[in-house]
Amino acid sequence: MLAFLKEMSNFNQVFILRTIRSTIRYACAIIKNRINCVIARENGCECQITKLQVEWLGCRAFCDVLTLKRSKCFGILRALKANLEEKRFLQLGKRMDLIIEESKSAVLRSILF
Repeated sequence: MLAFLKEMSNFNQVFILRTIRSTIRYACAIIKNRINCVIARENGCECQITKLQVEWLGCRAFCDVLTLKRSKCFGILRALKANLEEKRFLQLGKRMDLIIEESKSAVLRSILF
């Protein structure tokens, strides 16, 4: 995403925001598809992640990446952060922060990058 923004000197923030939202919706659809595929069911695979969790994670991930180029992406960041502050995400965000914050997550601390 940052490489894309770098190449566009005068980008349309509405277009970028719509693209981000479409990407997150697509991720939700792909995850749902993979969870429900025949091979997954035959092998007893299951995934407990909800659409709301995927939406929150997607929004948060794009915020984290775009924060690196804050000056170019101020409007997009403001819109994404407003999404994260919606009522439907408030309780979820507090729980998910414990998982994705490296300093708070035992799982992330054990992963070698």
